[in-house]
Parts: sequence; C-alpha cells; structure tokens
Amino acid sequence: ILLAVSGAMAEGYRDEIARRTRRGLEGRALAGKATGGRAYGYIAARDSGTGRIEVNEAEAAVVRRVFELYAGGMAPRTIAATLNSEGVPSPGSRWNRTVRRKDGKWLASSIHGDVKRGSGILNNRRYAGVIAWGRAQWKRGAADSSRRRMLMNGKPLHETLDERLRIVPQPLWEAVKARQALRTSQVGALIRGGLRKRAGGAGRPGKYLFTGLLVCDVCGASFVLRNREYYACASHWNGAACSNSINVPRALVQDILLAGIKEDLADPAVIEEVEHRVRAVTRQQRQPKADHGKRIAELKREIDNLADAVAAGMLKSSPALGERLQAAEAELARLEALRRTAAPTPIVPNVRQHYLGMLGRLDGVLERDPERGREELRGILEERIKLVPDESGRFLWADYSLGLAALLPNAEIMVAGDRRTVTLGHP
Repeated sequence: ILLAVSGAMAEGYRDEIARRTRRGLEGRALAGKATGGRAYGYIAARDSGTGRIEVNEAEAAVVRRVFELYAGGMAPRTIAATLNSEGVPSPGSRWNRTVRRKDGKWLASSIHGDVKRGSGILNNRRYAGVIAWGRAQWKRGAADSSRRRMLMNGKPLHETLDERLRIVPQPLWEAVKARQALRTSQVGALIRGGLRKRAGGAGRPGKYLFTGLLVCDVCGASFVLRNREYYACASHWNGAACSNSINVPRALVQDILLAGIKEDLADPAVIEEVEHRVRAVTRQQRQPKADHGKRIAELKREIDNLADAVAAGMLKSSPALGERLQAAEAELARLEALRRTAAPTPIVPNVRQHYLGMLGRLDGVLERDPERGREELRGILEERIKLVPDESGRFLWADYSLGLAALLPNAEIMVAGDRRTVTLGHP
C-alpha cells in the first residue's frame, strides 16, 4: 500500500514541478528575458557578461552569408559543401555529442531545415529580430522516456520584435522566404503531376529493396539514392560532410548483395544452425510449465491489502490505488487461467524442408513486392549492411551478419563501383 501511495504522490509532485517551471519561463518571456537554449549566431545570456542575449558577430556573418547564397540561387547542398571546404564550424560543432557526427561538418538539412517546425538556419525567425516563446514543448515518451519536441498550437504563445538581435536585413529575409515559397510550389506541382499519372494504378509508388538497409561505415549515415540509379553516402551527398565519395549503381548493389545473402542462407552450416535453434525451442516447450503458485499467492495478498485500503477511503486521495487493484486482479486471472490450461503437445516440424521452402518463397517475394521483401530482409539481417570503402577508394565492401546464424563469421562481398563526383548545385 505504501509503495502505491508514494508512487502516486511522486508522479503528482513531478507534474507540479513541470507546471511551475513552465509558468516561471513564461514570466521571463513576457519580461523580455532569456528563457534558455542556444541559437547559432548568438551568445547565451549566462555567457555574455551583460546578462542578456548578445549577437555573436563571427557566427552572424556566416548566417548572413548563408542567406545571401540561398537568395542568389545556390542550393543548400552546395552551401553546406562550400562551408565545409572552407573549414567553417557548423552549429553542431559545439554540441556535447557522444555518438556519431562529432566532426562539426555542415549538412544541407541544417540549412534548409523544416519551414513548419521553424528549424534550420533559413527558418529561424530570431535572425529577423522576432523572439517567440511557447511554440513547442519538450515531452518525454511513455515507452522509452526519450525527449521529443512537440509543436503546441502551430503558433507561439508570446511573440515580440527586438531589432537589437536582428542579424538578417528584412529585404534579404523576404527574398529567402520568396524563394522558399517558389520552390515549394514547384516541388508540389511535380508531386501532384506524378500522383495524377499514377491515378489509374494502385497504392503509392514502389520503393527499392535496400532502402534503409545500407549504412556508411565511415560516418554512420545511411546510404541513400542520390538519383534513381546510384547510391551515395547521405552525409557526403548533403554537404560533403563525409569523405566517402563512392557512388555505386543501385542495380549492382541489389544483384550482388541478394546473390550473396541467398548463398549464405543456403549454406549447410546455416541450415544446421537453424535446425539446432528450432529443436532447442521445441525442447523448452516440452518442459513442464511453471506453476506460478508463489506469484498467485503474492497477488492474492496484495489484492486483499488494496481492497482494505479502498474500503478505508484512501481511493479518493490516491486514484492510483484503484488502477493498481485492477492490474493485480487482471494478472491474477491470467495466471490462474494459465494454471488451468493443459500444456499443448509441441509438433516437431521438418525444419530443413520448411527452411528450404521459405528460401524458395523468398525469391518470389523479393521480385514481386519490394516493400514486403525489405521487411523480410530486416528479419534475416542481424543489423544494417555496412558499406566500407577500400584503400583505393574505388570499391565498397559490404559487411553484414545473418540474424539466423549470429554465431557464424560475418560474410563479406565486394561491390564494384567507379569513383564519381557528386553533382551539387541543383536548386
């Protein structure tokens, strides 16, 4: 009872702390004071020496240059590649990262961002002197407690204009917004035209078999289609942030990798490993089930205690008691049902015959349905396929491990591909 009550009280206390914190930040925003966070081009209030947010002139010059290049017709990919070639640190260079992308390089996404969410250099309204607060809120997910930025109502709760913090002149800001609107309408027209052409067909456009399954071993970014025919490292393609410049034909990747995976799946050692695992599971099913008697006794005592607490009137002060009582009763009913159910007699399949039949059906799935075939490959592979450039810079080694035989050594297949220069500059 004490654990249930203290848990409910702790949850309410956390909610109250969050409410008070947000109320305090709202008061600071209304007073024109800093509310936390760092934006590229500015010095945080705690570091400025004046107690206010100040403009970082060196970074502000980079921001203005990005706006000028984009307004002049240069694509975000080309802008990112230009800044990387000049050694200009990106906004992420000062982030305290512990995983991949610690090189401080620019990517196209850090420039064009998302217009609706206000992310990216070109969409930060603070550069035009607009200070907004309350447009988004960080919330923790229920599944893994990770923090996610959620848009509130599509517009900020408070918005003020502070010319002291303006970095981009208004005419330049409007020129960039005009080009973004033009690009949006052009791309939208192409998409609508493509959808009309497919109106007589069924479903959405088909995706390629290895979409999302290839990863660059140099930087950890995905290998993506830079056009319909060639795969390339996303970090290199979106701003030359990775040294892996090898482009490899999509058809060659699909043919060689599929041939290698099928050959490995048909390997007698793999089939023997599958048989061993299936028979191990079958042996576990034959073992007598756990009686669950100890847990059932614990649940009965807990239900009695919770029922006494509810009868004493504690439910009004802690609704969590009622929820815990329902959960305990549901678990008790499930365990008692399992106890009454007779253990089914496991059927030992002809593992080798079923496995070879699965391989035969897999060929048809991969050819007819790339979407379903990709899901099949996700289950077969232990992790995504790493594409590793060799010393000559002309070949990629595909390094993967089969999930069906994780104890076997990794298989390696050479994927040939001539070095090609990534074409940037298309707006």
